[in-house]
Amino acid sequence: EYNVTGGVVDVDTTKLPAGDYTVIASIPENAKYLPNSSTVKFSIIKLNSTVNITVGESYIYGTLFNITVMNNTAVNVTINGKQVNVNADGTLDVDSTTMAAAHYVVIATIYENAKYYGSVATKEFNITKLASHVNITIDPNSTHVYGDKFAIRVANDTVCVVTINGDEYNVTGGVVDVDTTKLP
Repeated sequence: EYNVTGGVVDVDTTKLPAGDYTVIASIPENAKYLPNSSTVKFSIIKLNSTVNITVGESYIYGTLFNITVMNNTAVNVTINGKQVNVNADGTLDVDSTTMAAAHYVVIATIYENAKYYGSVATKEFNITKLASHVNITIDPNSTHVYGDKFAIRVANDTVCVVTINGDEYNVTGGVVDVDTTKLP
């Protein structure tokens, strides 16, 4: 029931779900008037929902980046099928060190509800592997005679294997100790 003020009833459609409505205005019988009523119908249609995803095409493993999801109602966001939470400002902070170097699909879904039609947006991005770096030096020089012991210094940014004439040597603290009497 709504109050009539100045011959007008204000209806707030944000509080009503989409659908067909019937309005009946009635006057009860009293000492002066017979009862009467009038009927009018109206419809509230659902709003179109909108969702847009902004993400770059490729990121190098180890970088931090944002995915932005712009929407006009509640949205469900997944990356490769795993649900993720979007910040109140529509951003998703991504730390690529928590993800494998791979291809990813972001899907933002607005499910149809009483006020909005559903919609879906999809974007794809890649996390690529880092380039590895290795620098090798021999102490004190590169020419040795049988019986010498020397160190091969290895500067690298990941696990490294040193192979000398087919034999693998352990790198410990960036150093491979070599005894020429044990070389193949």
